[in-house]
Amino acid sequence: MNWYLATALRRHGDEGRYAAWRQASLDQLMEGHFGEYYEPFTGEPLGSWNQSWTAAVALEWLDDAEPGG
Repeated sequence: MNWYLATALRRHGDEGRYAAWRQASLDQLMEGHFGEYYEPFTGEPLGSWNQSWTAAVALEWLDDAEPGG
């Protein structure tokens, strides 16, 4: 959901909120789990902790941080 919402912000020209949402989401993944979904108040990964689509979004966002990304 974070990817969908952040992408919508970017498509509507809100680069600042997109960047903040992207960074907060990457910070959440820094402990090394790629949760199926996350508890909204604690940030705890729930469901499977090895979701390939979550990892794919992380890779896309990390690539976006590179110059020209």
